[in-house]
Amino acid sequence: MAGRKTFEVRRNDRKYKVGDLILLWEYNPDREMFLDRHCLVEVIYVYKEERYRRIGLRRGYVVLGIKNFEAPQDLV
Repeated sequence: MAGRKTFEVRRNDRKYKVGDLILLWEYNPDREMFLDRHCLVEVIYVYKEERYRRIGLRRGYVVLGIKNFEAPQDLV
């Protein structure tokens, strides 16, 4: 929520592209449940490696560059 997370590694099951919005929910692994805090982020970069094993990226996964989403002022 503070904007410190700038990358996300995900399975590319949704064909992510620049401009997509993702809702990230806080998760507590000890309790195995999602918490109430969440953050809307915008995809600003998508890294898809054709030769997946070159950097250790598994086939079907992408590295997403993200930033906190701020709605344009005329929509607020």
